[in-house]
Amino acid sequence: MSYNIARTLAGVAARFPDRTGLIVPAGTGYRRWTFAELLANSGRFANVLAAGGVKRGDRVMLMVKPSMEFVCLTFALFRMGAVVILIDPGMGYRNLLRCIGSVAPVVFIGIPRAHLFKAVFPRSFRTVRTSLWVGDLVPPLVPSLNRLAAKAATAHAMVEADRDELAAVIFTTGSTGPPKGVQYTHGIFHAQLHYIRSYYHITAHDRDQPAFPLFALFSTALGACAVIPDMDPTRPAQVDPERFVRTIRDHDVTYSFGSPAIWNVVSRYCLEKKMTLGVKKILMAGAPVSGELVERVKKIMAPDGEVFTPYGATESLPIASISGTEILAETWPMTRKGRGTCVGRPLPGIESGKTAWPKSAMATPSGTAWAIWAILTGRAGSGSAAERRTGS
Repeated sequence: MSYNIARTLAGVAARFPDRTGLIVPAGTGYRRWTFAELLANSGRFANVLAAGGVKRGDRVMLMVKPSMEFVCLTFALFRMGAVVILIDPGMGYRNLLRCIGSVAPVVFIGIPRAHLFKAVFPRSFRTVRTSLWVGDLVPPLVPSLNRLAAKAATAHAMVEADRDELAAVIFTTGSTGPPKGVQYTHGIFHAQLHYIRSYYHITAHDRDQPAFPLFALFSTALGACAVIPDMDPTRPAQVDPERFVRTIRDHDVTYSFGSPAIWNVVSRYCLEKKMTLGVKKILMAGAPVSGELVERVKKIMAPDGEVFTPYGATESLPIASISGTEILAETWPMTRKGRGTCVGRPLPGIESGKTAWPKSAMATPSGTAWAIWAILTGRAGSGSAAERRTGS
């Protein structure tokens, strides 16, 4: 069995070829692509990349805004067996340069602004042997992936990938410490898809507004339409709430995943304007979520809507989850008394526990430190293998 995560797009396109899979703001309107068109564009990009020398196992740094190109290039690279490197540019240029240097990409794909950054700081890109341009603003004499793909064939062979084969290296934002590169295998992607689909009941009839680019890929793989919001994902607290709400309403978005910083701004705006959104599920992660924020967000949702705060390390999200209703009724009053933050219950198929650390490792008022661990024991694309991650 092949675990290549790109098979998910091929499967969705076979089932729903004419259904809209991606909507992106463009000028004063929107551009739309069906799942069949996304699959065809992925194949075109794969053929152009292969002709440019990209091969299986190559580390490919992708610096492209959330867009059709981002989605289709990522699936094209998965299809080829290349390793996609994603780094949040909002972490600051010093952290960004350190991360680029540490991962040593051999192929660089970026928009013109990213190529300018590469030209200004060439030392961090010294391992790059192939540079490719993408986007609508590429200079006329520079080979553009978009222009080359327009003439390329749509069929491209898909490599057979093992469960433990590396698919991507995704860097954490650095919000809770120095940014770290996290290895994503094809099996990990399958595990996350399984839990997102089964626990949050995401179906092919849903429409997602992902405020975190990676989740646009999950939406596509799940067969849900992804509506890219008109915002800078590297600056969630600076979101324009009017634009964010407009895309939700224009396209009847049913669920959204994003930072609490976004919903802090959006909820205040909606309450001020006395607006209610038709979103059924709002998932917030990446930073602490207060009870006050949960209460505000629930006020702008329909009565049957719900807030969830999934919890887990970058490569194992979600391992636990709790609903906004439970937070307000049961855990937030205790949190306000200093009894910590409840991150919810382990999802079905996940075992958890705690392990004492030596006193010398970390000091606490009780003299004992604890490491929380979780082991994936269910299906979720992992078979009998256990994925383990510890954290404080």
